[in-house]
Amino acid sequence: MRYAIRLHFPTSNNVAEYEALVNGLHIATELGIKWLDVRGDSRLIIDQVMKESSCHDPKMDAYCKVVRRLEEKFDGLELNHVLRKYNEATDALAKMASEWATVPPDVFVSDLYKPSIDYKEDGGSDPPPTNLGLDLEPPTAPEPEAMDIESEAPARDDLSNWRYPLLQRLIDGTLPPDQAEARRIARHAKALVLLDGEMYKRSPSGILMHCITHQEGIKLLEEIHSGACGHHAAPRTLVGNSFRQGFYWPTAVADATQIVWTCEGCQFYARQIHLQAQALQTIPITWPFAVCGLDLVGPLQKALGGFTHLLLAIDKFSKRIEVQPITRIKAEQAVLFCTDIIHRFGVPNSIITDNGTQFTGQKFLEFCDRHHIQKSGSKSYQP
Repeated sequence: MRYAIRLHFPTSNNVAEYEALVNGLHIATELGIKWLDVRGDSRLIIDQVMKESSCHDPKMDAYCKVVRRLEEKFDGLELNHVLRKYNEATDALAKMASEWATVPPDVFVSDLYKPSIDYKEDGGSDPPPTNLGLDLEPPTAPEPEAMDIESEAPARDDLSNWRYPLLQRLIDGTLPPDQAEARRIARHAKALVLLDGEMYKRSPSGILMHCITHQEGIKLLEEIHSGACGHHAAPRTLVGNSFRQGFYWPTAVADATQIVWTCEGCQFYARQIHLQAQALQTIPITWPFAVCGLDLVGPLQKALGGFTHLLLAIDKFSKRIEVQPITRIKAEQAVLFCTDIIHRFGVPNSIITDNGTQFTGQKFLEFCDRHHIQKSGSKSYQP
């Protein structure tokens, strides 16, 4: 008889091995078995139960006590270690249960929503499993979906796994009784898919991101932030790194922010403002082309209308450029160009030019004096 148990609560590999052992012993006692030879590939579990090594972890010690109490119900019970390569059938069942894969019709399956022991309260009591799902009659027909959800509502602690209601929605269409929560679950489930028993979220770019639990996400962020190759990055950088690696959980930004805020190294070496408090110094606002540079570009290829040169004015503050094509290099052309700028932006305070004849002519100098414009000269550029 082959039997698989799905665990719906966060657990470690050692706890999963103990859960398999405890529930297997319960099944054997219900079947009336008195002599039992248990074989497994976990050296630690077998040595602890056979009293060849001590249990330093309180949870492991509680599981070990439960196994020893169940041992009293057998006339003979022996645990033997086998290599992993000789335990492939059992490993295949464990992988099938952990990946939520379709189970063959000759395999019995049950779902466990809470641990078999409660070591925090009674130090390892032996409560009977809530529902082992033991059925001595094998199923007559293969089930299209082997991921049946228990009819009983799980405990409140099990609902802390954010994936649980979404998995219910994807598997059998079950929604919470609350209408607002049901709409939220239905909306979020549209971006989720099930592949080989694992839930994935489709990103806007079409990439599938593996949905992990809240505890796994925190562990991943801590490794990226302060692990062996961690560089104590900012929260959004941590979240971006984890998402680019293909992982997703909804509270990633809040978890990353909490990790950075509580990191001693980040607080100690954070950037500190050492300037004394003082009043803000405002930048005086000036009009456009208050100070501008004036220059001539050309000669260029003759265009329609006989234009061969360009007059350019550049605002020294905003770097705005005003251009006017001309046919003759005369001071009158420069005066007309500056007059157009005055009409549009106001009178400049200063004009910077080179020593070209169009800017040093008598008419241009009189124009500057008449409008009280300060003319400054600059050296010509020699390439």
